[in-house]
Amino acid sequence: MGRNLILEQIKEVKVIRCTGESCGRIFSEDDLEGLNFTGFKCPDCHGKVIVESKVDSEIVKDLEKAERLPLIEKAELNILIELNSQKTYVVAKDIAEEVDMNSRRIAKICKKLDQEKGLVIRDTQVNPYKYAITEQGRKYCVFRES
Repeated sequence: MGRNLILEQIKEVKVIRCTGESCGRIFSEDDLEGLNFTGFKCPDCHGKVIVESKVDSEIVKDLEKAERLPLIEKAELNILIELNSQKTYVVAKDIAEEVDMNSRRIAKICKKLDQEKGLVIRDTQVNPYKYAITEQGRKYCVFRES
């Protein structure tokens, strides 16, 4: 329910603007009643006025994908984000320094993320164990460069 609320709020972020080449006037929500009356014609240039989303469609797609992912705890997400930033396997101590948790807690959470959720790979052939993120785990880590 909370995730749907975020998506709905984002979809409500709109810009109302004139499409006239020389005009481009931006209108407020208060102008909608008048625009409705004029058939969405700009009072300055008589160009067509449109209501469009300010949100990048890619962000909306990412949010819709995220809605389909099972919920995870904040600590689990922090670990996944840190693992996603690593190029190779890392030990719990290295993760602990970045996410401000002790390495035992990291190891316990990574075990759960491996065995129960399939979001982390645990290399148990070495001591201490090493961890990496799976492709399924990467789905929780969507970042875009601006």
